[in-house]
Order: sequence, then structure tokens, then C-alpha cells
Amino acid sequence: MKPLEFLAGRWRGDPKMYVSPTEVRPFTIVETAAFILDGTVLQMEGVATAVVDGQSRTVGRGLGLVHYDSKSAACRMRHYEANGAIFDTTVTIAGGRMAYESTDSEGTRLRVDIRIDADGRWTERVDRFHPQAGWQLFREYELRRTSTGSASHTQASIPRAVASSGPYFGQPAPGVTPALFAPDVVAAMQMTRTPVFTVGGREVFWSTSLGQNKGRLMTARLGAGGWSAAEALPFSTGEYFDHNPAPSPDGTRLVFASNRPIAGKDATAMPGTTIATSDLWLSERTTTGWSAPVALGPEINTSSDDDVPVLTRDGTLYFGSSRPGAPGPAAIYRSRFVNGTYAPPELVPSPITTPAGEMFNYIAPDESLLIYLSFRSGTDGGLHVSFRQADGAWGTPIKLGDAVASLRAYFLTMSPEGERLFFTSTPKGGSPQIYWVDAKLIRDLRDSGPTNSSARRQPGLPEGMVFVRIAPGRFLMGSDTGKDDEKPVHQVRVTRPFFMQTTPVTRSQFRAFVEATGYRTEAELGDGAFVWTTDWEKKVDANWKNPYFQQDDRHPVVCVSWNDAQAFVQWLNTVDPGRGYRLPTEAEYEYAARAGSGSPFFWGDDPEQAVRYGNTTDAAARRVNPAWNGISGDDGFAFTSPVAQFKPNAWALFDMVGNILAWCQDWYGPYAQEPATDPAGPASGKERVLRGTSWHSNAAGARTAYRTRFPPDRRHAFLGFRVVATSQIEVVHDDSNVIPCVRQIPASAKGTRSK
Repeated sequence: MKPLEFLAGRWRGDPKMYVSPTEVRPFTIVETAAFILDGTVLQMEGVATAVVDGQSRTVGRGLGLVHYDSKSAACRMRHYEANGAIFDTTVTIAGGRMAYESTDSEGTRLRVDIRIDADGRWTERVDRFHPQAGWQLFREYELRRTSTGSASHTQASIPRAVASSGPYFGQPAPGVTPALFAPDVVAAMQMTRTPVFTVGGREVFWSTSLGQNKGRLMTARLGAGGWSAAEALPFSTGEYFDHNPAPSPDGTRLVFASNRPIAGKDATAMPGTTIATSDLWLSERTTTGWSAPVALGPEINTSSDDDVPVLTRDGTLYFGSSRPGAPGPAAIYRSRFVNGTYAPPELVPSPITTPAGEMFNYIAPDESLLIYLSFRSGTDGGLHVSFRQADGAWGTPIKLGDAVASLRAYFLTMSPEGERLFFTSTPKGGSPQIYWVDAKLIRDLRDSGPTNSSARRQPGLPEGMVFVRIAPGRFLMGSDTGKDDEKPVHQVRVTRPFFMQTTPVTRSQFRAFVEATGYRTEAELGDGAFVWTTDWEKKVDANWKNPYFQQDDRHPVVCVSWNDAQAFVQWLNTVDPGRGYRLPTEAEYEYAARAGSGSPFFWGDDPEQAVRYGNTTDAAARRVNPAWNGISGDDGFAFTSPVAQFKPNAWALFDMVGNILAWCQDWYGPYAQEPATDPAGPASGKERVLRGTSWHSNAAGARTAYRTRFPPDRRHAFLGFRVVATSQIEVVHDDSNVIPCVRQIPASAKGTRSK
């Protein structure tokens, strides 16, 4: 085949569609588009019309002559526009493909890529260059050859619905090597900048450029019939350059950057350009959609460029700015959300901020890690991550690895669950592409990088697993005013010391087990887990990685069965043999939870104090479901919280009530009628005991005597576990990043009857 023969012949367009990122308009080719090979000259000619306000108008006419030099295999094209403009450009023709760059009559750079396959299908893609966003898809369409040499022209643009189902467009989880993210879906939805997903990967936001310093905010969501069509947010009409959407972790608020005019504020441009600077705007989700955006106050929006916003779980706003006073050309700022308004922003301190300048990319919902681009020269520059330390300071920045850096990644963000890292990359001479990779890349840096913390842990165990020694003693178990299965109150003697984990097992600790063994949970192998959507229902894609609400590595692992917990402790006994790791017995759990107290709650008699000691159902949870009963306080966590966020009990144990219901070792059964020594429950049964209440429990469940049970294969979004060891183990003292102090329990613990 000669290099140009694939284009020879006559073509005719039938209904043609011109596609902007959010708008589809019908076009018709009314004159024959002929591709005529004549020696070394290829002639391309066509006229397009559109129906505008009910009238047909010519919107495009052109003639292109491609000259082919057989000796050098070089091609040049001279293009004649209907308005008299003439331009020359280099054309690449090879293997059924023709590509060239041009500049339209408005001075916008265009990149055209025409391909013809063996079936005679002709596809044409046109990308347009934006000075801020780079190359972005402008239009894409298709013609197919007919028996008469003509072709019908159909649009290959945004579909009514994406042919995929499941979170994250139904894509299997990425590996440790960056890969293109759902390329077919990304192309169909015309994503040219990193998408931002909400909890569970079931809703996504992104921005798309329309050229001429204009852009729109787009969204799509997963419903019963699959993913919806891409649609613009109602207030984002394309009149302004709306970009960089940042939904809050709970999906109720959206901050974005835009060049929209602000009353009383003069418009300004980026230094040395005519591109308007950006300000930050806020929209809130309503029962009917999204509210009209409101500009944030003058403390946030300055005469300089304020851009790249991200919201944390408590509403704190992080963003980048080149405002006066910044130590470099750009810096990262943090503004707390206080009493319904944003406080004056403060500069993120050293070691992140330097005189060289930093471009903000991402902050974790719990502010545990921050990703940014350093403008420092040489090997000191590039993408970095910093991890929050135990004292609240930022740790020494760690440079991201070559896997990401080699792709010239930008606009990095992470999935709400902290499992996936997304970024955009534009290959040299190519169009922007969306990549994703397992966030293990980030976690490995945290585990191996420098730290400001002096925390210690038992050698061989996952990071953060620390224990407190529980001395033998006696206590009164049960309640005579609680549920029937909490009766009778009876004396229990604990004759042997044990070592209890100070917090529930976290996602990062469970992940260490999974990555070391390749273990798959019962939820992953079976039919999923019970999660909250608009009601409790079992979802096949629900598991410890996807509990249908936002978590990060410091949250307790949930959606795990008793059997999964057993697999975890068996692994601990292989990596740290001789310690006797296991789940606590029910008696050990209540003994440790009471911490010498005989009151209904380990802190006293007032259930409202749960807001200080544990994550139970409260006002935060009622914002998810007003029907949920609980205390009147508001701890800020509708679902799980990071471990150790609340006050510990008197024996330095965190989350002994609230956050998760914890699996115990015992089969469920009635209490003994007489005093017991080291009780371990019935010898057999159908259900295992759980203790400790959860984020979905009311104040009654926060009583230390509260008990419940489930079959050992049950997976629920509020079920987790913590472990104990029966042999001597190193106890972490007050240099830990988890517990401020560890108190040894008195040799004899006196208990009084529950009220």
C-alpha cells in the first residue's frame, strides 16, 4: 500500500454531529468531501453547515492540498480557509493514519488525527490547546464507507449512559504500575483532567476546557442502570473558566476555581499573560441539585491567583495561591471552617513551604498526608508527599518514585478510601491521559521514609500495633438493668495477665496482612457485605476496601468476618511467633473496657458524654439519616472515625465503645449463674460474640455491659476487631504516636454492681 492510498476515493458525510464538551449540535456535509489521489497531491475538500436558530448556515469550508515527497517520505499540507486564511503544516502519514497540527482563524492551536481501519471506517479526532489545561478533546466523529463510495457520518461523543457498571466505572483495581484509567470511558466523557471521585467511587467530578479561557464542571454518577451520561453542573454554563472541582468528603459541598467576576473586586491577569486569575467559589448540594455558587471571602480570594482547592472532612480548605506574602512564586494555604465561614488562611509551614515555591495537589480527608509539587531546582524539585506526625507537624517531604515522575504526572489526587492514586499525564506531542495506580506507592513511602516520630512497636507487627498490659483482677460482669442476655451480674476472676491492642485493627494494619499473604476476605470471595446506602443492604462489591463510606488508613477495618479476623491473628503468630495472638474473650473485653469502673459507662452515668469517649450515633450520624437515634452531641463523624480520636478509658485503651463492634473469641451463650474464672464462653454454637458498640449504635449500646452476636461469616460495615496477646510483649510508652501514656492496671481491680 502506498502511503496515501488509504485516503483515496470519494466520501460523503450524512448527519454529522459537532461535539463540544457538554453540547451536541447537528451538522451536515452538503458538498462532497473528496479525497483524491493525483500523483503526489492529495486534495481534501468539504463544506459543513449547521442549523442555527432554525436557519441553515455554512459553518466550515476548506480545501487542503497534501504534497508527498517519495524520496524523503515528507508531507506538507497547505490549507485554504473560506475566509482567505492560508496556512502550511507538516503532515504525518503512515499505516492508515494521517495527523497534523494547525491553527484556526481565532489563533487556537488544533491537532487533527485521522485514521482509517481495514473495514473502511474513518475516525477523526480534533484536540484543542488551552494555555492552562494543555491539549483537550475538541470533537470526534466517524464516517463509514458505503457501497457507493459514500459514508454516513455519526457522532462518537458523550453517550447517554456509559456502558459500564460498578464503582470507578467498573474497572478492576489497579496494580503497582501506573495504567491508563478506563480509557474508553474517559474518551467518551471527554475527561482531559484528573477526575475526583466521591466515597465508594460512585460519583465523579471533573472540569473540561472549552478554549478561549472558558470551561465547565462536569459530573456523572452510578445508578441502577449503570453510569449516567456526563452532564455539566447547572450553574457551569461555559461562560467562565470553571475548573478544579473539589467535592467535600461527604459530597454535600463543592469548592471550585473560576475567573467569574466578583462584585467590588477588580479583574486581574496572570503575570505576563492575558489569562484571568482564579478565585474560589462554593456551591452546596440541595434536594434539587446544586445551589448557585458564592465566592469565598476576601481572606481567601485575593488579587493574585487562588486555585486548586481541596476540602478535608471537617471542612478545612487547602488551596494554592500566589498572593503577596508568599515566600515563593506560589505556596499552599490552609483555612479552617469556623462557625459557617472560612477563617483567614495560614501558610502551611516548613518543611513543606520553601522560598522556591510549591504547587498544591492533594490533602487527605483527615489531613494525614499532603502531595505537592516543589519548584526547587534539580533533584530537590518535583512531586513530594509529606505525612502528618504524632505531634501534628508535617514530616520530612519524600519524593515520589520514578513510576509516577517518569510520566510527568500532574493534578494528582487519591480516591476517598485512600486505595487509588489518580493523575494526568501528557506525553510529548500527545493528548492528556488519565492514569491510576495502587496507592501502595504512597503507603510504602510512608513506611520507609523519614519520620519525626519516636514511636515504637512490637518488631514484626504492622505499623501502629501497640499494646497495654492488663494485670489480673476481679470485676462484676453484666448488668441487672440492661438486656436479658446481660443478666445476671456475676463475679469474674481474670487470673492471667494479657496484652490488649490499644485500638481496633486499622485498614493499614489489615492491608499489611493482605499484601503479605494475598488473603482475600469472605466479602471479596462471596457476595459482599451489608452496608448503608439509603437503607441497610448487602452489596456484592462491598468489602473492607469499599464499605460505601469514606475511610483512610487510620480508620478501623470493617466489613470483615470473625473468620477473617482469625486469619489475621494466625498471620500475626507467624510473623511474631510465641506471643499467642488471638481475639479477646468476652470477659477480657468487658474487664478491660470497664477499667475498674462499675458505672453503666466506663466514664460514669451520663450517656451524653459518649461524644468525648467514643464514636456513637449522634447529630453527625443524623445528617445521614434523621431517623437514627442517639445522643444530642456532634462528634463530626457520621460513620467510622480514625482510631484514637476520642479520650481513652482509665487503662489507656481507645475506642472500647464506639466506632466498631469488635469480634470476640467466644461462641455466644447465656451467662453463668455463679462466679466464673477466666470464662471463655460455650464450647460450641452458631454465633460469635461482639462487644464495644459502633458508629451505628445509640447510647444504650455504649454501656460496657452491652453484648450482641452474629454468625462468624457475617460482614457488616460496623464490624471489626482488635487483638490481644497472652505472652510477654513490648509495651509502647509515652513516646508512641498512638497513646499518650500507658498505665499498668492494679493487681486487684475492684468492681461494683452496674447501675
